[in-house]
Amino acid sequence: MPVTYRVTVTNVGREPASNFWVDLYVNPSRPPNVNEPWNELARQGLAWFFDGTLQPGESVTLISFPRSTTNPFGYDPAASSPTWNGRLPPGRNTIYVYVDSWNRNVSGDIRSPFGAIEEGNETNNRADITIVVSE
Repeated sequence: MPVTYRVTVTNVGREPASNFWVDLYVNPSRPPNVNEPWNELARQGLAWFFDGTLQPGESVTLISFPRSTTNPFGYDPAASSPTWNGRLPPGRNTIYVYVDSWNRNVSGDIRSPFGAIEEGNETNNRADITIVVSE
């Protein structure tokens, strides 16, 4: 079944938020946590790098098409599933999105347990939905 993901990220904090990753996991082996990119838990997923700043109360909607000059809020093809074809397999699919999902250095060592942005509430960065696709 063809799908288009639209992920809306809202800064509900009191400070600006900048330069963070958002990962989308399709049928991961378990629910994701910070510093676990989609490809460590799932065979298929997408990743967006938001290189702007969200002021308190502002939102951005990310979309499941590759980033380009005409689609600046598309996913990062280099950090996303090379097999992403915009489809979900038949059956039950669990989709997770994790905002501020990643903050490791080049060697892969974890630098911060908070991701790129330390927040007053780290518990509201993950969302999930289950979608059943008929054959």
